[in-house]
Amino acid sequence: MASKKMLTPEERQKKLEEDIRLFMKRGGKIKKIPTGASGENPWQTRPTSVRPCSQAKVAPHIAPGFTV
Repeated sequence: MASKKMLTPEERQKKLEEDIRLFMKRGGKIKKIPTGASGENPWQTRPTSVRPCSQAKVAPHIAPGFTV
């Protein structure tokens, strides 16, 4: 199996600059993202104050003849 050649930091920088130049040439636009912006959703609180990770769902029948 062939593997990709690892680029040096200088080669990666030149490749990135070339990709950006071509993107802009084709009409692409770059939007400035404000400092501190995040793509992650903030923690959603529930009215019952129960964290979703702390809930456990147990099947009522754990084995033949046994119930919870």
